Amino acid sequence: MTFAATIGRYQLKEEIDSTPLGQIYLAFDPIVDREVYLRILSPFILEDEQKRDSLFKEVQLSTKIKHPNIAQIYEIQEQEGIYFVSLEKLEGLRIEEVFKPQKNITESDLNKYIDLFTKIAEVLQYIHEYNVIHKDLKPKNIILLGEKPENIKISNIAFGYLDSNFLFQSNQFSEKLIFWAPEQISNPQNITKKVDIFSWGLLFYYFVTGINPFTKDSITETLESIVKETPKSLNKMISHINPMLSSLIDKCLSKNPENRPDNFREIVENLYSIKKESKKYNISPAKATMHNTLGTNYFKQGNLELAILEWQKAADFDPFNPLIHNNLGTAFDGVQHLEEALKEYSKAVELSPANFVAHYNLASALYRIGEIDKSINHYRKVVMLNPKFAAGYYNLANALYKRGFTEEAIENWQKSLVINPNLVESMYNLANAYFSQDRLDEALHYWQKVIEADPNFVMAYYSLALYYLETGDINQALENFNKCIEINPNFAEVYYYLGNIYFNNSDLYTAVDYWLKCVNLKPSFWKAYFNIANVYYIQGNIELALENWKKTVLYNQEFWQAHWNIGNISYFELGDIETAIKSWQKVTTLNRKHWQAHHNLGEAYYVEGKYKLAIMEWERVIEINSYFWPAYFNIAVIYFQNKEYSKALQYWTKAFAIMLFG
Repeated sequence: MTFAATIGRYQLKEEIDSTPLGQIYLAFDPIVDREVYLRILSPFILEDEQKRDSLFKEVQLSTKIKHPNIAQIYEIQEQEGIYFVSLEKLEGLRIEEVFKPQKNITESDLNKYIDLFTKIAEVLQYIHEYNVIHKDLKPKNIILLGEKPENIKISNIAFGYLDSNFLFQSNQFSEKLIFWAPEQISNPQNITKKVDIFSWGLLFYYFVTGINPFTKDSITETLESIVKETPKSLNKMISHINPMLSSLIDKCLSKNPENRPDNFREIVENLYSIKKESKKYNISPAKATMHNTLGTNYFKQGNLELAILEWQKAADFDPFNPLIHNNLGTAFDGVQHLEEALKEYSKAVELSPANFVAHYNLASALYRIGEIDKSINHYRKVVMLNPKFAAGYYNLANALYKRGFTEEAIENWQKSLVINPNLVESMYNLANAYFSQDRLDEALHYWQKVIEADPNFVMAYYSLALYYLETGDINQALENFNKCIEINPNFAEVYYYLGNIYFNNSDLYTAVDYWLKCVNLKPSFWKAYFNIANVYYIQGNIELALENWKKTVLYNQEFWQAHWNIGNISYFELGDIETAIKSWQKVTTLNRKHWQAHHNLGEAYYVEGKYKLAIMEWERVIEINSYFWPAYFNIAVIYFQNKEYSKALQYWTKAFAIMLFG
């Protein structure tokens, strides 16, 4: 697809509309992969500093509104002196194309229109709680994405009145149907949320009667009528209308704003009552903000359970606020409820796809549950949305490295260091990545840089020690291991390697001392138990050797070498045939080529008189190692004892042939 031009990250596709206040384009946002409307603001509306600041403030407030029934304003940006606003692209029908204004409305249709306007009132209450006033509520600005009331989208927040008022002031206004409140005409500098209540009431009146009672032959007369005239009550025009509903609309159309309902919540509650519904309208961004603040305070105090309770209340009052869902996810994350955290982070991303923090938290959670590819996708979104976020590149690199994309990981760690040259974690991971590629000079360079930037970064000394150990420089290895202990005396792995070094130098007592320190600090460190057991065995301490081999398999059931040693000690030293058989059986399960275990099993079964099992094990020895003549010999003995002489002769012949000729 080719694009005519770009502005910021947006790729312009075609012009949709042009007004004296700017152009509207269909554009593509590549970061969140969606089409948007891009409104480029004319310098004309930016000339008056007060009006410009007022508009920008209202647009900024509107960007915080995330509601499924409100056409979203995504952001306002500036590039090289050009201001532009990104808006949700809507594809639907204007409200009057589905819900047509009716002059003789039936009772059934009236109920449908009440449902529709209840929904509109609920949405307007939500808008008002963000201290945003629509100011230009009219059929053109209510879009239906389906035939049901829940599919409405209220559009043109912040801009509808700006456009209409400009056209009116410049004598270019051509609309015959006007839904403004009286004070918008007589006192436009001092309007309140109650202008939307008037417009809502007038819209309802128009749709259920087919008449705008203020419309005259000229715009001037229409405006004068709005300011001065009082329309007939609906109960005088619709015989079957509920008197309470007629009274409610009269109240909404009061010339004096003080006489109108206090807010749309009051209107909604009245409509519920008229429809004889027992439910209450509980959506309240204002109450949500209060509970969100309480949750934040508890979170800062470290009381995550109370933070969750408050943020859940906040989400009940405002389920469309991505910040609340992101906060909830963070708290669930903190108490190790990762599944709930993922749900909340996902909601935050769904509600605000351009919020890099929500993507970052979701990516982190996905990484921790092993969904590496999905985490990579979200980390990519993070750095696209915020190219200066070093932690985004760092974690993207970690995920890429885990998936084996080493070169791309290196590239992103380097990017993180361009943004934050002191990000030692990136330096350290870079060193490890270079080491994995045998780029040893670069690895050493970055490990040293880590230590220069943070002399207490213990893992850099540890990696250097392992490097020197691998290359045979024992003195350098010891120096770096000792530095690790100096920084972190509880570093179990270091004691393990120190034990190995002293063992290789035949200092068995010091080796055991270090390995014991290792398992005291980290009781699950099975390698240390295995080494301790081997030393005790060399020293002739069979009981301690057996004890430590058993600890080895307690923490690592898959380590067959320990099972092998347990079997041999149990059988040959302690005469414990049952334990020996279980251990050797485990060896043959873990290492199917270990013919020695099969041979020993055969001997144990023979001692127990289980000759068929003994033959089966020795036959397995022959399958694995056909030159092991004792297996043939032992099988021959059993056949001879069973007076199966021909079979015995056959196996003895093979045994002697191997003994003599190999």
